[in-house]
Amino acid sequence: MVDAQGNLYLHESVNSSRTMTVVHRFDSTGQCVGTWDVTGKGFRIDPGGYVYTFTGGTLVKSTPDWGETLYTRQMPGPIRGIEFMPASSDFMLAGTDVGGGSTRMEFHGMRIELLNIVGSPLQDPTTFQLRTDDLALLATCDASAVMMEGVIADGVSPLLLRWKVPGPGQVQWSLENVSPPLLTLLGTLTSLDSSEVDQVGIQVPVIEISDPGSEDHAFFGFAVYTAPTDFDRVTSDGDSTSRHLQVTGRYFPQANPSPDMETSSTVRVERPPILAVHGLWSDASVWRSFRASQDEAAWQDRWWPMDYAVDHGERIEVNAPSAVLDPWSFPTLLCTVHTVCSS
Repeated sequence: MVDAQGNLYLHESVNSSRTMTVVHRFDSTGQCVGTWDVTGKGFRIDPGGYVYTFTGGTLVKSTPDWGETLYTRQMPGPIRGIEFMPASSDFMLAGTDVGGGSTRMEFHGMRIELLNIVGSPLQDPTTFQLRTDDLALLATCDASAVMMEGVIADGVSPLLLRWKVPGPGQVQWSLENVSPPLLTLLGTLTSLDSSEVDQVGIQVPVIEISDPGSEDHAFFGFAVYTAPTDFDRVTSDGDSTSRHLQVTGRYFPQANPSPDMETSSTVRVERPPILAVHGLWSDASVWRSFRASQDEAAWQDRWWPMDYAVDHGERIEVNAPSAVLDPWSFPTLLCTVHTVCSS
């Protein structure tokens, strides 16, 4: 096998009983730069040089130098082989044994990406809505487009759902409850043009986006996920500080009534924090009667009492900064109220 960088991979048995197999990697100069034991494993290299090994129904993707495992994926059955679309590391065709001598061929590709919209270039500075005037912008991901894990249940915090797919067609988005909440408590899905809005699922056309600087183009399914309006306590996880839901994307190629590819991502929905600000001529002691609520597990790290008793008799110009820009609580509160950031 030869990857796009010109590295050659030689797969061979190294003992007479053929019970041990290894892979040697040679660079473009012919120098051996690595040897790895792949005994009992299937082995493939994608066009970008990434390494895939599989045993039974377990598929493992590693960096080109085998130094880091990028993901481990469990397939629906024992893997017989995998192939990659020409010149692409993004999509592969996997054949899995489903019994009775039958093999099921499935497309597997990119994971759904959850992107922050608030305060990023994706947000219109005037309307504060997601920008849809430059679709190429939605297809790029740099340091300013922060990858997210979830949102606060405030009814307004949005995430851009982005999923790269193999070609034209439709993408069906759906919300599914991983933990107990009812479907109506999970939030809302909206299409880019706001023509499709639903609390359970929507279907949108795949968007083809070209690179202005080249002839390259890619296909994406987009949707906007908006947090639920409240962290309702009617379900069995009502005392939790967070709950999880699953966003699933299903890709339907053009003129094909059946999905060709499916993947899911987990979204964490956090309980909103409470900012407690005491009144004039008072101090933070007024909140002692709320101690029982503060001690509940549901409110751990969610209760932020302010205290400006020292200068509460001063002008508003003095007290406003101390109540809002407290160095202990405000940085954490800002990050928590708007979004839940990836580690």
